[in-house]
Amino acid sequence: KRNWVESKKAEVERGAYMFFRGNVGGAAQAHFFSDYVGADRGELAPAVDVEAGASGVSKATFTARLLDCLQTVAQLFGRPPVIYTSQNAWNTLTTMPAQIANYDLWLAAPDAEVPPLPAGAATWWLHQWSWTESIDGISGDVDANRENAVTPTPTPPDDSAAILAELDKIMDYFAKRESDG
Repeated sequence: KRNWVESKKAEVERGAYMFFRGNVGGAAQAHFFSDYVGADRGELAPAVDVEAGASGVSKATFTARLLDCLQTVAQLFGRPPVIYTSQNAWNTLTTMPAQIANYDLWLAAPDAEVPPLPAGAATWWLHQWSWTESIDGISGDVDANRENAVTPTPTPPDDSAAILAELDKIMDYFAKRESDG
């Protein structure tokens, strides 16, 4: 909590981070995360770490709980979370390659120039390329990340795309009426 408060005073953008566990219900984890973070949500999107924690549950159960967690975090924080994962972790733990396109990805791939993408992903937002960098004033190793020059835009759910298409038709109708009139 001290670092959270002090980094805000120093005008450092902050984002909350949770480690997802497949053996606990997704909504329960999201609510615990939200309660722990409290009212000050930070400036960055919350992050949900998906790299381990299956604890003997099936891929289908892990995936259902993860999707529930991601949707509940989005509702509670008012914005979709970032998914922190790696290609191997995502492909090994989940059965939801299509849904990954709805979230910005923070991919762990140390020593890779470009992180390998999980199944269903078209691009990445952040790349954690090292766990062993150093920064003056901090003892021990620190993680190093870089942002993709092209920040992805999450794909709207299927029903949103249909609604947007209908809105486009309505806008075209009124634009045509205005030009005719």
